[in-house]
Amino acid sequence: MTQTLTLTSDKSLEGELVYKLMLIDKHRAVFDTARHYRFCRNWVISKYHWLARHRLRFALRMAGAALCHPRLTWQRLRLALPNLEGNRAFSKFHTRPPDASKGS
Repeated sequence: MTQTLTLTSDKSLEGELVYKLMLIDKHRAVFDTARHYRFCRNWVISKYHWLARHRLRFALRMAGAALCHPRLTWQRLRLALPNLEGNRAFSKFHTRPPDASKGS
């Protein structure tokens, strides 16, 4: 099966962020503690900033996460590194000019 990513208004980075946060909120009871829940929400927001190429915002959020939740932050970073290329491609797709989504 081949999947093709199409750039539509409901598949924007902002839309992805909203849907992911809604999913985390819906399943809030699954988290061990309120602190872990907040960390997960903040991680998703941090990832949004990375994908949107807001590097300063991303760095500030990651620094805050590392200070408040060092173990969770390093665990998540270790798990995220193998998918770095995929995230870069996803970021590039969503941050290119609208004209670039149309073929030449």
